[in-house]
Amino acid sequence: MTHTNKLLIFLLLIIFAVGCQDGCNCSCGGCTTRKIVDNERETRRIDGVKVRITANKVRSTNRKLNLRGGSNLINKSVWYSVNYNLEIADRPELKEICEYYVEENHDLEVSLKEFSMKFSPDKSHFGVGRIGNVWDFFHFLDKGNAFPSGTFYFVKTKTDYSVNSNLTFDKIDWNIFPEHDILFDTLIIQYGNSNQKYTVYSTQPFLNLLAGMKPGNAHELFLINNWYNEIGALHFTQERVAEIVKVSPQWKSTAISQIFEEIEDLNSFDLSTFSPSLNLLISINDEKSLHNADDLLFKNEKYDNSDTRDYFIKRFDNKTIPLKDAIRNDLISTAKSTVQMFPEFSDMLLGNAVDILLSIKDEKTLTDFIKKINIKQNPDEIGSAFYVSDIINQTIEKYDVYPKTLQKLIISEFKNYINNADIEISQFDVQKIYEFLKDKISCEEATKIYKKFESKLQFSKKPC
Repeated sequence: MTHTNKLLIFLLLIIFAVGCQDGCNCSCGGCTTRKIVDNERETRRIDGVKVRITANKVRSTNRKLNLRGGSNLINKSVWYSVNYNLEIADRPELKEICEYYVEENHDLEVSLKEFSMKFSPDKSHFGVGRIGNVWDFFHFLDKGNAFPSGTFYFVKTKTDYSVNSNLTFDKIDWNIFPEHDILFDTLIIQYGNSNQKYTVYSTQPFLNLLAGMKPGNAHELFLINNWYNEIGALHFTQERVAEIVKVSPQWKSTAISQIFEEIEDLNSFDLSTFSPSLNLLISINDEKSLHNADDLLFKNEKYDNSDTRDYFIKRFDNKTIPLKDAIRNDLISTAKSTVQMFPEFSDMLLGNAVDILLSIKDEKTLTDFIKKINIKQNPDEIGSAFYVSDIINQTIEKYDVYPKTLQKLIISEFKNYINNADIEISQFDVQKIYEFLKDKISCEEATKIYKKFESKLQFSKKPC
């Protein structure tokens, strides 16, 4: 990669960072930002229930790198949509439901008039939509926010579903919905399942409800009994798991059994389920189970090293249930060789290797690594394009973790490097090094660096 291309990438990152301040979703199709530019609200009494309805006009902006050349570096497109927020009694507000595209000058008063809603007789279900057609159903548990069941309407039996996009509010049969807890369990296990009978588009209402329940509740047992599932992977954070295992031995034993079944079943081996299963095991933090997993995964030809790498890096930092000496020593040896071989490829990621060496305070190997910043690289060799950036990421970005003696060395080596660097050094690297050094060296030294690279430091302030 040329210095020009690296500069281009740096500038694009700045452009997208500025554009994403209102919330951003980036993918191969570019970066899309969303912003509410207008809203109108009204209060209605629907089936005896007081409801506050807000219609939001949303502007979406997509910025995409123009790879075909031309005068514009970034292709920009803008479109508008309307969605609704609902406030019902003392329940949390529902946001961004029933979204549809509109023109820029669309009148939100029209959107409010078009919004339709109806409650079940017991007020525990309700449907929402537009112009008399149901777009989505929502359901209440005893407390918390309502959860959606999508545009699917229950037919024939309580376990058979069918899409009915033309359903009108006057045709709803509320008795067709199963009991609320059963419905909730059915929906949380269906999310992300490629064989699901219907699609749940939003995880947040389910995660909000689960987070508000007592640890070890029946829904959490249901999730772990049906492991792996995406809602469970999102809900079972390290903090939540620590709370669950204190109160539910049943959940813990079930979870361990399900995890080992998942990682040992190579016939249905799926990388998307493998890593979350290992992360969950680490969160449970059971000594026997962790040591069993260590023995199963370590240098087992059935598993690719890249798939188990993160697990062993996380295990390395566990002081309460340490790795066996043989595994720990092997990781240390690999970390040393990775840093020593840099920039050549190794079995361990450079960042993981440096973290391990920092953890064991291997100052000798780290000293040799820091000094590599001043080794001249052949620009034609693989790995040279990001050579400096890689060292920056593992030294400057982790500066506070280094011991004092090595912090002084980092300052000294980078000062020497930048003073002798070719003017063609990438703007990204200059920016990082200058911002790091300017408060750690004399005003005279910082000024000298600034003047040398002033054309590349337009986003930085002059020293002193």
